[in-house]
Amino acid sequence: MNHKFGLIGHHISYSLSSEIHEAIGKIIGDQITYDLIDIEPTEIKTYIKYLKENRYDGFNITKPYKEIILSYVDELSETAKKTKAVNTIYMKDNKIIGDNTDVYGFWYLLSYYRINIERKNVLVLGTGGAAKAIHQVLLNANANVKFASRHPRDDGAMKMIHYKDIIAAQYDIFINATPIGTYPNVEDCVLAKDEITHQILIDLIYRPKETKLMSYADKAYNGFIMLLAQAVKSEMLWLNNDLDIHEIIDELLEVIEYE
Repeated sequence: MNHKFGLIGHHISYSLSSEIHEAIGKIIGDQITYDLIDIEPTEIKTYIKYLKENRYDGFNITKPYKEIILSYVDELSETAKKTKAVNTIYMKDNKIIGDNTDVYGFWYLLSYYRINIERKNVLVLGTGGAAKAIHQVLLNANANVKFASRHPRDDGAMKMIHYKDIIAAQYDIFINATPIGTYPNVEDCVLAKDEITHQILIDLIYRPKETKLMSYADKAYNGFIMLLAQAVKSEMLWLNNDLDIHEIIDELLEVIEYE
């Protein structure tokens, strides 16, 4: 079977998604083409039209459009309803379905590295689409969660503080859900070195493999495993196929190389 997918975002030339999805195709015996679609917000409607016309079989959505895309879908999965952010869309019964596989991806990352977050004090850096996805996993694990924002607001569901009010000693785990430090801006860092002491650090960035923020921590993990898991989960939705996600990720780890 031939399938065509793509990633809709902005400033995404660093992305490994094409290599990952085309490798998934080889593993499962499908011919998969995956485009990086770097567009302005006004162009989103064009690709929604392409999806309806079957020119594409599905899209992933990344920064800065995970929330903007909500206005273009007809129906949300239960996960997307909870997160109010979408990273995967596809057609079903002539409707555009919005889902969020980042939730599964982050859960998989925690499981893979055996990171226990139950009842831990967790500070998530950022409040965008990625932060909303991992929030669901943290809530399900009964973690004590706060979010750092440059513009904290009363959000009900998300307890927000300003970066200047961070007291590092209060937290067991830091999670960077911002794009700060992503290639090529590798010298950028969301926290100062002296703000990281004993905490486990999870940086959802995967390129570079070690961000400047990660270098400050004694125990740090990047977002590559999350990227792989959410990608396979997206394929399962697009293809309506219950793939063996653990086996596929093991194979992807052998063939995907990056700096």
